[in-house]
Amino acid sequence: MRIPGRNLFVICICVLNLWVIRAAAQSPVIVNAAFETQHIIPEILHDRARQFQSDSIIFGKFDSLFIPSKEYYVSFPEDSSGYWLHFTVQNDLSRPKTVILWLGRRNFDNFDLWQQAPSGKIAHLGHVGSSYSRRATFSLTNGYYYAITLQPGRNVYRAKISNVFGPAYISVSLLSMENFTVQSRCNVLLFGIFIGIMMASLILAGQMLYQYRDPGYFFYCAYIVAIMLREAFNNAAFVDFSPVMMRHCVTFLIVCTFGMFLRYFLRLKDINKSLDFWVNCYIRSLMAMMALYIMVIFLGTYPLANVILQVTMGSSLFFILLSLLACFRLFKTNERARVVIYAFLPIAAAFILNLLHNLNVIPNYPFLEYALVWGFMLEVIIFTMAFTRWFRVMEADRNLYQLKFSVEQQQTLLAVQVAEQRVKDRIARDLHDDVAASMSGIRILTQVAQRQFADKAPQAMPLLEQINRSTTTMLESIGDLIWAIKSHPDYLNDLADRIREYATRTLDASNIAYQLDIPRDLPVQELDVEMRRNIYLILKEAINNVVLHSQCHQARIVIKVLNRTVILSIEDDGKGFNPIDKARRQGLENMTWRAESIHADFSVQSYIDQGTRVRLILPLEINPNRLYTK
Repeated sequence: MRIPGRNLFVICICVLNLWVIRAAAQSPVIVNAAFETQHIIPEILHDRARQFQSDSIIFGKFDSLFIPSKEYYVSFPEDSSGYWLHFTVQNDLSRPKTVILWLGRRNFDNFDLWQQAPSGKIAHLGHVGSSYSRRATFSLTNGYYYAITLQPGRNVYRAKISNVFGPAYISVSLLSMENFTVQSRCNVLLFGIFIGIMMASLILAGQMLYQYRDPGYFFYCAYIVAIMLREAFNNAAFVDFSPVMMRHCVTFLIVCTFGMFLRYFLRLKDINKSLDFWVNCYIRSLMAMMALYIMVIFLGTYPLANVILQVTMGSSLFFILLSLLACFRLFKTNERARVVIYAFLPIAAAFILNLLHNLNVIPNYPFLEYALVWGFMLEVIIFTMAFTRWFRVMEADRNLYQLKFSVEQQQTLLAVQVAEQRVKDRIARDLHDDVAASMSGIRILTQVAQRQFADKAPQAMPLLEQINRSTTTMLESIGDLIWAIKSHPDYLNDLADRIREYATRTLDASNIAYQLDIPRDLPVQELDVEMRRNIYLILKEAINNVVLHSQCHQARIVIKVLNRTVILSIEDDGKGFNPIDKARRQGLENMTWRAESIHADFSVQSYIDQGTRVRLILPLEINPNRLYTK
């Protein structure tokens, strides 16, 4: 495989940097006026049999048994025996100088340090570790530190490191106070950026979980919380709940939550059911192993716990590689798989290196801790960008679906209205062609009978006259019904024409002077059958009352539209009446009921010898499902 020139240049630079770092670490630890920072390569003594006494080691009796370390990254296997470290710092200054001895890891239980000054005086500088993490000697730099004062000349240091369970990793560095301050501030800034990115992604995922109820977002939130818990353990002195479990169980929890998120995010059940089944089985078995691991730790069965730890670490490494392989296979066909590759590849590489040094395959390089932090941040940023993009896409899709659904509803409603109108038109035709024709025939026959039997059977005349009136009334009612249910291009103007026609015919026959203030250019407005019929019957009843009861000389009928409101009124100068009169209440109650059924405001004003005014006010937009403007 050919390596592009730019990538080859980057690789060369990285190798050169590692070489420079390692070369710098080989020089003697000498503190002078130009001193800033220096790695320390200690000498190591492994006390497997636990036979060395502290006093003998501290006073240098067994210094000849110490073996120089090959690295300044020191790894200790998973046994509970102690390790002794020995190193020397030369102060070339003529005065004491305070520097920082920094231990670049937190995954050990105890670290005791003694200092032997050039005068031969020995001082115990105290101990740090997971068991003492609440002490001020923990710094926001993924480790612990000592503030030590170097006396002029050769200062000898001996330390004992121990771990109850599991492997321990440590790197020892010497830093000036200024350099340590700068490094601490950089770590504070890095940890703050890390927390900010994690919280932003967590809030976004929580919002999407609340809105879409997708389990994938729940497991992503759990994954973010597990990551934050891991880094809080590494970077915060107050997070020290059961350090042994925090040391490894959080890593298992990260793998489990990411595995569950990956299942739902990639929709493995839809893509490959067998792969989804095995991933689910692995995650469940890892959770069971984690529970067993915790139980074994509490019982103190450390050899079995070591076996569980090695198995789970190896299986986690295999799962990460399998996840990457599955995503690479789906890279071309699945957009989500591409997002996983882009987001997960950096953290997967960092995790693999981390697991390898947990298995003592590679040394504990300090950059691994920062690699995990940066890998987590890159992963979360990419996933957050993908979630944001999908959130906008899903919102647009949802709006589009809502619009389509609304259009379909309107189309369905229109189809129903068309079907209803067809039925109404058919009923109107049947009424006109059958019932109205039959009633017209009855009226004609009644009139013929009246003319033929007027002289021969005068006693039958009242009966024939009554039949004729009933038939005429029936024909008018049928005509009103046909008009009410028959479709018209403009219902409001058609209603006005109908009222104008009825008022003219009725008032002309009663010799009452009248004024019709009904314009012919009312706004184009459709009314449903029920509304049109009730308005017409209210006005018809009011006109009939004017003719039958008012004894008026003049009447006025007004129809107008103001601010999307139809105002209809009928006024007369008749004798008036008392609205609480029981004889009139029945008709008013019917008119009021009809007005309420169409959400109209109905009022009657009448005074004795001062006339009567009936008014109907109808908002045209009271019900958009029943009324609409063309």
